[in-house]
Formats: sequence, structure tokens, C-alpha cells
Amino acid sequence: MELPLKHVRFTHTPLNFKHKEIRILTIEPSSDSESPIQITIKHIDFSDHIHALTRYQEEKARLIAQNLWNIDLGSDALYNEIFRETLRFIALSYTWGPEIPAQDILVTSPECRGWLSVRQNLYDFLKTRRACEPAWFWIDQICINQGKDDEKTHQVNQMAEIYSAAAVEVWLGSEFEGSNELIDLFVRESHLLTQEPCPQLSVDKQGLSTHIPSLRRLLCNPYWSRLWVIQEIVLGKVVNIRVGSKALPWNTFFSGYSRVDDACSRLDYIPKSCFADTSAAPQILWIYHRRRFGCEDWVDSWSLVEKLECSDLRDKVFGTMGMLHPSLRILPDYSMRPHDVLLMLLPKIVESICATNGLCQYDPLGSKGLDRQHQVRY
Repeated sequence: MELPLKHVRFTHTPLNFKHKEIRILTIEPSSDSESPIQITIKHIDFSDHIHALTRYQEEKARLIAQNLWNIDLGSDALYNEIFRETLRFIALSYTWGPEIPAQDILVTSPECRGWLSVRQNLYDFLKTRRACEPAWFWIDQICINQGKDDEKTHQVNQMAEIYSAAAVEVWLGSEFEGSNELIDLFVRESHLLTQEPCPQLSVDKQGLSTHIPSLRRLLCNPYWSRLWVIQEIVLGKVVNIRVGSKALPWNTFFSGYSRVDDACSRLDYIPKSCFADTSAAPQILWIYHRRRFGCEDWVDSWSLVEKLECSDLRDKVFGTMGMLHPSLRILPDYSMRPHDVLLMLLPKIVESICATNGLCQYDPLGSKGLDRQHQVRY
């Protein structure tokens, strides 16, 4: 089919707000790295998907995740085969990155065919992922009409359900020098943990030192300081990590990283400040912990997200909603000013910490977000 001219832009068909409707997309396969990226997008009634998942057992998910330790890192075939019937789409967890540069992709829906601009990091993911086995994805930058506040509100209200029902794929960006070797090391070390007794690290001190630059770069990835990552990873039943063409399950990533990080901390010739500016390590530990134990109140939530980054101050509130006890949630509404969001939130905070002291120490919008008259700057 002939490609449309560049001035023909894609327009989203409105979602039906009376239903739990979302858009999902699939990337058209191609081995030609120079050809335009093409995706097909469609609407689905998410309530049907939720009902199907009532038969999905958490214990089965955990066993599947353990079996995924044997995944072939060059292919997602096993991953997709296992989840094709239970988790019908993959929700992407990634960082948007700067607005410039942006790249055009060709989007086709039943009603429209045209070009849509996406930011570079997402473009890199689509380009990498189209060489893998086809799958359906939910990607906020494409599946939500970002120019419509009412649609954004409608979709954010469903965010917790979307990530809870999906397999989550974390995109840490394109491969970089040493990243493939580092991921392979994580996999080897994760496998060693299953042996009794657990053997020593698979590399000696000299070999380990060669991985330090790539480990530092991985941990300094801006993804780990992004606010929305908390909800996305906490709620995902199964999480897959991808760096370029290399993919591995979260448990493999975490256990392999933990072994390597622990070994690095005992190398006497590495300065203690080597990872001092790296916030990823404690963040990784926290995410793993929260996936097991949850986050129930605003006090707990704010203490963990106050230093994380987001482009919209209101996301400090809306971005953690899915982890809270239902009685403490508020409905996301992007038509509200930050000041109004804060006023709506205050009773929930008081309710949340009524049995504790120190309300003043929790500053959800950050001290820089308020002036001396307590008016939100926007």
C-alpha cells in the first residue's frame, strides 16, 4: 500500500467514555531498519478483559515468572506464548524523554491512516520491538489522545486496572557499550542462586571491574527517577525488562543485579562514591518490596515519590492512586488546577495520618510548588 504524504496526520477516533474503552496497538513486523515504522491501532472494551482475568490466579503467575528464568534472551517467543491467553496485551513502562527530537510513525485505524509524531525514546523502542514476535501493546503516548484533557482523565482513571491486567514491559533504552554483556551476567548470576549451595560469582574481581561502567550507566538511567514507574511496576502481574534487543524477567534482573551490586561493594579499589549519585539501586529495592507488600496510605506514598520526577505537578497525586487503599483515592481530573487538586487531597492526607504525627513534613507538591501565600504556581 502506498504511503500517505507527510502532511496527512493521524487523528484519534474518540473513546466511548460510558465504557472501559481503551486503545491497543500492534507493531507491523519488519527487518528493514530503514523502512517507516507502521502500527495498527484499535479500540477494545477493557471490561471484557477484566472479567476474563478473574480466573487468573496469582500463584500461577508466580510459577510462570519462575519458569521464565529459562527464556532465550534473543527472543520473546516463550514470553508471548505463555501470556497470549491470560494477559492479552503488554503495557509499556518507559520514560518519554525530551520533546525534541521527535519522529513520525504511520498509524492505521479502521477510521484513519496518517502520520503521528512520537518522542525519540519511544521511537527507538518501536524500532527494536518490531523485529520481535508480534504482540498487542498499550502505550500511553500513542493510545491516549494527549491533546484532550477529558480523555486523559478517563484513561488515567483506568491506569491501575490497565497495568494490573497486563504484562508490563520496561524499556530501558537502546543497547549501549557493555549492556549486552551486563545483562548476560545478570542472567548467569540469577541462575546460580537456584543452586545449592550457591556458588561464588561467575567472574573474578578483574572481570567484574569491566562491568562497572555499564552497571553505572544502567543504574543512572532516567527511567528510575520517573514517578509513574512506581505504579506501573508495582501493579504489573509480570514484569519484563528490555535493554535494546535483550529481554529478561524482573526476578532475573533483580536477583542478578543484587549479586553483582553486592560483589561490587566489596571491591576495595572502587571508591565509595562510585555510585553515590545513583538513585536507582534503592529505587529498585523499593519497587521489588512494594510488589510484594503493597502501599496503602498517603504517608507511605509521599515519602517514596516526593523526589521522583514528573512533567505535571498533578501527577504527584494521580500517579500513585492505584497503590492506595480505595477509600483514600481521589478521581484524577486533568481539568483541575494544581491548587484545586491539592485542596481535594488534603482531607485524604489528614485521614491517612490521623494516628501519626508530622503532617507538615509531607509536602506532596514540593516546597517549590507553593509561594509564600500558599498559592500553587502554574
